[in-house]
This record gives sequence, C-alpha cells and structure tokens, in this order.
Amino acid sequence: MANMKITFFFRQGIYGFSETLWKTGTDLKPETYFGVADSLAKKRALLLGNSSSLKQIRIALEGGTRTYYVYDYPGEGLKGDLTQETSDFVDTRLLVQMTNDAQSKHRNHYLGGIFDSICVNGGDYVPSVNWTARFGQWVAALFANGWSWEPQATKTTSLIASVAQNVNGSVRVITEGVLIALPLPTFATIRIAQQQGAIQVNGPQIVKVIDGQTFDTKKRISIFPATVMGRASYATKAVVPIVNAVAMRIVKRAAGNVSYRSRGRQSA
Repeated sequence: MANMKITFFFRQGIYGFSETLWKTGTDLKPETYFGVADSLAKKRALLLGNSSSLKQIRIALEGGTRTYYVYDYPGEGLKGDLTQETSDFVDTRLLVQMTNDAQSKHRNHYLGGIFDSICVNGGDYVPSVNWTARFGQWVAALFANGWSWEPQATKTTSLIASVAQNVNGSVRVITEGVLIALPLPTFATIRIAQQQGAIQVNGPQIVKVIDGQTFDTKKRISIFPATVMGRASYATKAVVPIVNAVAMRIVKRAAGNVSYRSRGRQSA
C-alpha cells in the first residue's frame, strides 16, 4: 500500500500558502494520482476569491524517497468563477474540522483565499447560500474519493542479524524478523541503533528494500568494526479516511512568500 502526500500550492498577490491531504492506493507512481488530485483541486478553486489561485499540485510518495510528481497549472492557475467575489486578507483562514468514521480522531484543516463576503464584522463566519453549496461540493469530493490525513506512525522493530559491506561501499543490513510487510516499497527510511558502542550506520538511513528483512543503504558508509549487532526499526503510517468535515470559524494564520518546487516531472 502506498501513501501519497498531496500538497496544493496557492498564490494570493505576492504571497503563497499550501494545503496538504493524503491518498492511499496500490500504485507507487505519484503521477497515477494526478487525476483525483486535479478533480479535488477544481472543487477547491471554486472556494477562492478573485485575487487567489491554485497554482500547483505536488504528489509525493511517503517513505524515505524523493519520488514525486509536480503539476504546474498554466498562467495564473485555477481560479474561482465568481469575479465579484474578492478574497479576504491573505492571513485569513476558515478552520474546517475533519473527523474519521468512529469520531475518535479529528484534524483541523485551514482554507485560505476564501470569499471576503463570508467574513464579516472583522472575523465572524457568515456563509452565504452560494458558498455553502460550493463548500458542500468540495466536502463531497473528499468523501467520494477517500481523501485522508496522516495519523501517528506505528513502529516495527527487529534485531539485526548481520551487517555487511557491499562492493559499491553501501551497507547491507539483514534483520532477524520481518521489518517491512508486503507490499514492499522500493525505498524506505529505517532507523539503526547498535546495542553497544556506535557504528557509522547508526540513526536514520534511506535504504533500498531488497525484501522485508534485507536492505541496502543508499550511501557509501564504512562499518568497520561491526561485531555487535543492534536493532532496526521502521515506521508505517496508515491514513485515516475523512468522513465528515465541518466549517467552524475564521482564524488568522501567517502566509509566506510564494515558493514552488520546480524539480520533478511536470505535465505539459
């Protein structure tokens, strides 16, 4: 199972802000998830005033890898279709509380670039009929396509059976038990701790996953001496589907300067 961190980048004047949600699927290719991300982006853009736009989507595979896909919307980006609706101040956010199916977990999500008309008396949230209908479309898209947020990680730990130097200078680590269950990621981040003393593979390492017990470090590392084995741990993150989202109140959050990541694959 692959967890995709999907970040939507917005522009408002000289400032920018971002909003992040998560998707789970079986495909490890980030670009596979662009269709569903684009669909949600278009619903989100309907909640933007005329001085804001959704400029870019970044889809990243979670798990110690730099695999990601970037789509830059042409021109000014996605904008709302109501030219008479101006955006409220760039530091204005609508706090949306999201909950899971059992109502046992919740997360605060902040919408920026919202209509100025729904923020009255210097900070009261007074939604119009038009806004409420559009907000409902965005929420329905969240539910229909299984959008999620990232919960706390669950850690699996195993004793290290052996550590050996590869011919290319990287290190092969073999654990006694299964550290990563199927389906296996291509790369992962594992933490290595020796029981006695310190070896240079201690700490977090990005590794190529050979199987659930065998891993090669990405970097060339000297492991001499390595006579005392320690433990390796791997953290998995299972996303929690959003089943309810309620607009709560207007809040203030700082916005930073626009900064988009230009690397990665971009569509035409």
